[in-house]
Amino acid sequence: MIEDGLAQRRPEAPRYTKPYPPEIGRTPLPRNYRLPEFMLFSGDGHTSSIEHIGRFTAQCGEAGSDAQKLRLFVHSLTGATFSWFINLLPNSVRDWAYIERIFHEHFYQTNREVTVAELARMSQASDETPNDYLQRFKTYRNWCRTNLPEREFIKMDEEGLEFEYRKKFQGIEFWDMHDLTNKVDRYAFLLKEEMQKKTATKGTYYKNPIVGYAEADSPAEAENVEIEVSSVEVSIDKPFICKEPFKADNSRTKIPDAKFHYYNKGKRRLGNKDSRSKNRRCFLKDDGNRNPS
Repeated sequence: MIEDGLAQRRPEAPRYTKPYPPEIGRTPLPRNYRLPEFMLFSGDGHTSSIEHIGRFTAQCGEAGSDAQKLRLFVHSLTGATFSWFINLLPNSVRDWAYIERIFHEHFYQTNREVTVAELARMSQASDETPNDYLQRFKTYRNWCRTNLPEREFIKMDEEGLEFEYRKKFQGIEFWDMHDLTNKVDRYAFLLKEEMQKKTATKGTYYKNPIVGYAEADSPAEAENVEIEVSSVEVSIDKPFICKEPFKADNSRTKIPDAKFHYYNKGKRRLGNKDSRSKNRRCFLKDDGNRNPS
């Protein structure tokens, strides 16, 4: 009886229900339609809700009806915005216009305006990779309302890179921001490979997995800066015991076609190893300066 009462009071497992009517979920997509890789919106402030809706509508392509966009909209959300969408009440969203309105009410943010002077002062942080810096510059550039030629933005972007990259690309013209990003990525890969060669064991890339290696952050540091390394004592649990010395057996050693000088009672004659007797002493004829033993 007690078990039956506990079973009756046990809460039901939570179940997800889409916020739009079932007929929206059954709306067919265009034939051979492939789900795009939507740009995800997290509401972190880097992208406005208006910008996201515009990009999402463009990425839907052929699936541009209101019902189709409402069905696909969840695929463009992540983080806090995804949690907000799945927690909407069941059947509370009747059409695309409604979801668009409440989406702006929750996540609309006025993008801050960035001046040209602020862009010119941007630079790569010490703990920031070149690619991360370039992406950050692009985001801030989108907030700049001043119309400038593309080459001016590229020049400001390049000037913010660390010295090693500025020296490499000095005097080089780039077609656009994409061209700059590609060249910087390739050069960053080459610098990393060069640093690995300098810190690896000479002649090989092998590194002992139980040994810690000190690595420099740049090729210049690897050449010019002394790195402090802590030393440790390696102890072996079991002592290493050498094998006991033993006398080698040379009786089976064969010397092919060897000629000997034999000495018998002070007389010297030439023979071979087969004619050697027990009371005769011999030595190999390898040079002219050796004396009989």
